[in-house]
Amino acid sequence: MGMIDNNVSKLMVNHVKPILIYSKKGKVVEAYGCDHGQLFCTTYFLFLGKDQDCITLRLLVPMSICGYQFFKPSESTITISKTCLMGIQNLSSVGIHSNLIIRYPFSDCLKGEFSISEGYSETTIWQSNVKYPFKGNATIVYRNGTDPFIYVALYSLNNKLKTLYKVYKNVPFSFDFTKKSKIVVSKNDLDKKITGDFRFDLSGELKEKIHLNSAENQLY
Repeated sequence: MGMIDNNVSKLMVNHVKPILIYSKKGKVVEAYGCDHGQLFCTTYFLFLGKDQDCITLRLLVPMSICGYQFFKPSESTITISKTCLMGIQNLSSVGIHSNLIIRYPFSDCLKGEFSISEGYSETTIWQSNVKYPFKGNATIVYRNGTDPFIYVALYSLNNKLKTLYKVYKNVPFSFDFTKKSKIVVSKNDLDKKITGDFRFDLSGELKEKIHLNSAENQLY
């Protein structure tokens, strides 16, 4: 903490950090404000400017989301005479944010069987409905059928054929399907049914952008 006259010039350089204000009685100054229709009381401020006699401050709202502590700028400001104040304290360890991005890691494993019936040439065994980046690894085993091998086709995000593999009977085949939109299995012999097994392992991160001045959140 320092004297108010000695620290105002520093605040103009470091104005993005929250501060505490002390009165001449040594008490922390608190103020009441309104932010988007909600009344609140705070002891935390953001320095906005000064003149010869006064300083202007924006009231900050303390917040906590998922254990992360920070301050949100409010709509309210106050002007205080320097003669009423003893000193200020910078709080450099806490940030000020109007928006936040919260990250949720995820992982999933899908197992099952696939088949292509008589009279059909192909089936889609996986199609992405994931709107955020992910990593994926798959293992396919062709179990039963008259074809010596089947085809596995990977499609890109614009649904164009990206890669075509041959998968032989009872030989586990693993591949990466990161950034792919779907996986299609096909056969040559239309008169016979084929069956097989699959396993898909996915991992990634869901990001939620929180607009702190709005009730609307955006997922991407």
